[in-house]
Amino acid sequence: MTNANRLLTFLAVALSACTFTTHPTRAETVVSPRQPTSWSDALSGPARVEWEPVLSAKWKVERKGLINLERPEAKDLPKDEVDIVLPVHVIRHPTRGTFIIDTGISKGLKDGTGGGIGWPVSSFLGAMKPEEPLASILARQPAPLAGVFFTHLHLDHVLGLPDVPKGTPLYTGPNETTPSSFQNAFLRGTYSNLFAGQNPTTELDVTKGVAIGEVKQAIDFFGDGSFWVLSSPGHTPGSLAFVANTEKGPVLFTGDTCHTRWGWENQVEPGEFTGDHPANQASLAQLASIVKALPGTTVMTGHEWDAAGPLVAK
Repeated sequence: MTNANRLLTFLAVALSACTFTTHPTRAETVVSPRQPTSWSDALSGPARVEWEPVLSAKWKVERKGLINLERPEAKDLPKDEVDIVLPVHVIRHPTRGTFIIDTGISKGLKDGTGGGIGWPVSSFLGAMKPEEPLASILARQPAPLAGVFFTHLHLDHVLGLPDVPKGTPLYTGPNETTPSSFQNAFLRGTYSNLFAGQNPTTELDVTKGVAIGEVKQAIDFFGDGSFWVLSSPGHTPGSLAFVANTEKGPVLFTGDTCHTRWGWENQVEPGEFTGDHPANQASLAQLASIVKALPGTTVMTGHEWDAAGPLVAK
């Protein structure tokens, strides 16, 4: 092997080992105060949260990333681009304050001042159509932001970080900063910009959670049954999903365990954007078990605005 080939091999290995971000992280254990016997029991407490879904941006991506087109159920789907959204879900707890699930986009990204995004990443986001930035969403909340729950740390879920007040707790799943790939080498600077000045991320130790029905690990985050954090690995190692006991009834937030209504209703996991397909499929089936146990649950998938309909997959 020539010196040039050795150098290329070294660079390929080094770059493939690049993780999402080197931003510091710490672990936190949340102990659920009781062991529910079912999902109805888990949500039987008196506490309810207010839920406000907000459309932060629109985008268009290839279907092969959103749906595993290798699955037999998807064989007749077109190989085209699909309209998606970047939502921010506002969760207002009666005593613990205002939280959000994912961050949408920042004011800087909407008004063209950058928002921590430089070239070449900015060219990748060129087709994105801003709607409401996180700064605007937070400005009209009745209380300061008390925390951010990330379904995972893919770029389209952290673009609003520059609008998050410094010192705000940032919650992720375990090992969420560890996925490595060649692309991450080109995103490292962008992630550094987005996380600049923020507290270390807090990895919630879902292994200490309780089992509810077919769900293996769930955390009663506020301790009153109003908001459950679920381990949902596959799309990324630390992907999370959430079940909220809202004033509108139970709501399941799938994160990118499922991107679309079609994926949910047919129980087909995402395609090229997912890291571990078998794990993602198992997590998707786990989430489906919640809805089967709680008919009438509103299901919000990761990148579609309308609530998903009933399951039709066998």
